Amino acid sequence: MAASDMEAEIKELRNDVQNYQPGSGVVCPDPIEFPGKIFIGLFGRTGCGKTSLINSLKSATIGKLRQGKWLQAAGQEKTGGHTMYRKMADLTKSIFVIDNRGLDNPRTKQAMSEIEEQLGNAAHDIQVNATALMGIVDFLHNLQGCYPLAVITHVDVAEKVQVDNLKIILRLSGVSDVFEVANVTKEKEVLEKVYQLNLLRLLDRCMTDANDTLIFKHYRKKEEEKQAKIRADRAAKEMEKKKEAERQEKLREERFIKAVQKLEREKQEEIRRIIDANKQEERNCVIL
Repeated sequence: MAASDMEAEIKELRNDVQNYQPGSGVVCPDPIEFPGKIFIGLFGRTGCGKTSLINSLKSATIGKLRQGKWLQAAGQEKTGGHTMYRKMADLTKSIFVIDNRGLDNPRTKQAMSEIEEQLGNAAHDIQVNATALMGIVDFLHNLQGCYPLAVITHVDVAEKVQVDNLKIILRLSGVSDVFEVANVTKEKEVLEKVYQLNLLRLLDRCMTDANDTLIFKHYRKKEEEKQAKIRADRAAKEMEKKKEAERQEKLREERFIKAVQKLEREKQEEIRRIIDANKQEERNCVIL
């Protein structure tokens, strides 16, 4: 890409990011109430560069080095430079990034719980039968309606063969796209244009996926409400059917009781008739 074209795309994307509002430009048949903010969750192994990636995203967003303002998302304890709990930083007034505690073993229930808590379901002991990265990718897709993005950091200092191998693994795991970026550090405060562009493309994709996820959740909620109404209507019909069956059973019991009572009356009347007839015969008897 020519330097002028790259600069033009950086300028356009930076403007889009800085002015992004959830739902802006979205065409949807249903009126959807979009929130005022989106939250981008970062997950990865301890020390993989999630915190410095946030500073790099902030730098690419505003066009100069500036660290994101840290906001409390949980605890902010750190050990040896590693995030132990979740932290949240603002990129713009509408875009926030959450730096999660390092997920060193993606096979564990704890890793899944961390992700689900981040995404608002507040579960801490969910049962997940998943294997490593593929399990997390499928898990996120089921929750969000879209496959997660992958980011390879420090590509400027990594061996190309390592980056290529990692891209293959990530693609095979099912991620929707892979972004190669360099991180802002104390020694490197200005990123090359290609990495600024990749960071902005990453944010642009996050904004698109955020809108798609919000639409997906709207229709999923709508479908859940529809299914709940169907179940409620079915339950109401079953209840009405049960009540009707009970009413018919009661009517049958009443008819049976009345029939028994009628037979009993007829029987008593027949007995009285026979007794009366016998008495009449006795009166008509003549002793010779």
